[in-house]
Amino acid sequence: KRKLAAKVFRHTAAYDALISNYLTEQMGEESPETLTVTFEKNQDLRYGENPHQKATFYKAPFAATSSVAYAEQLHGKELSYNNINDADAALSIVKEFTEPAVVAVKHMNPCGVGVG
Repeated sequence: KRKLAAKVFRHTAAYDALISNYLTEQMGEESPETLTVTFEKNQDLRYGENPHQKATFYKAPFAATSSVAYAEQLHGKELSYNNINDADAALSIVKEFTEPAVVAVKHMNPCGVGVG
């Protein structure tokens, strides 16, 4: 019963936060005294920043779909925190180009970029 109660309260709190943020935007309030942010669980990660750490990847419910959070992993083992950061860095760089581009990233540093 407690698990279900916690789940219900998380769900209604997220709903209330979305309404609160919507109304705040509608009123044009730029710096509200309280800002509530909610995230949805995207996936458990293989490990955190270091192999001995647990990690979970969350996404904003209405974030831009052109982000790593909405990418589909086609194959391979479960991603780690570092894999997510590298993919995000690569996507940010590729978005800078208007023509097809590819980038290789290691520890958030671009190692090579191909365009064309």
